[in-house]
Amino acid sequence: MLNKRKGERALRSLAIWLLTTCWLCVGVSQAATLEIPGTGASQLLVRDLAKDFEQRNPGVRIVVPHTVGSRGGIRALLSGKSKIARISRPLKPQEKKAGVQAIFFAISPVVFICHPSVETVNNLSAGDIVSVYSGEVRNWEILDGPSRKIYPVTRDSGSVLSVVRKNISNFPDAGLPIAKPVASIVDMVKTVEAHPFSMGFSTQNLARSHDVKILDFDGVSPSDANVISGRYPISLRLGLALMEPNDPTVNRFVEYLFTDDAAQIMRRHGAVPLQSS
Repeated sequence: MLNKRKGERALRSLAIWLLTTCWLCVGVSQAATLEIPGTGASQLLVRDLAKDFEQRNPGVRIVVPHTVGSRGGIRALLSGKSKIARISRPLKPQEKKAGVQAIFFAISPVVFICHPSVETVNNLSAGDIVSVYSGEVRNWEILDGPSRKIYPVTRDSGSVLSVVRKNISNFPDAGLPIAKPVASIVDMVKTVEAHPFSMGFSTQNLARSHDVKILDFDGVSPSDANVISGRYPISLRLGLALMEPNDPTVNRFVEYLFTDDAAQIMRRHGAVPLQSS
């Protein structure tokens, strides 16, 4: 009799363990995971938006991996590896033809940045920037800064560089040996943050997440009002690329981006929500 009772208890324990394990497995399988690869221009902003969205939507997990560029994100989308991608440029004709759609949720000013060691410089003109990146000006003292060598950082491609070239005539090619090229706009900001007397350029939302100094351009600050009015001329749109039809999690996240809660996060990062522009 004693052995029979022990056997019954063991069976009950096994049944409870199996039920608990199955419940956990169902919970894990039902949790929706959404990966959003793509541009570095919005990487940290989208990560913060994703965290807020997760808190408001229990059971949803959003992964925002390190930048592979807008092109890399769209490639992941077209190959079926992701359902949505981060972009910071308009779609190309061939991408539209393939069925890719774009939804833009914010405008970010593109800003010039320097290391905080450059204390007395708060503004650079278009001419100053061209002079630095062409090698004509190599010391901060000429720009009313300290008597120290300027270490410019650049990129050889990317949407932020394209916007800079479009708005600043004669901006030098990346092939010149004056500036140090980096692999991504995220690396640009990290490099400037780590090296005294360096300078570079970035989206403001990315720059605000690092210990760098954001400079005025041609005497105009990259404020929301100046971006909306067009007084601050250098900016790009931040968006998502997706295919139709899409799943419910993607649709809910896109809808969330146009809420007041999301807009507050965008403004904290220095981006202008498109709902208010």
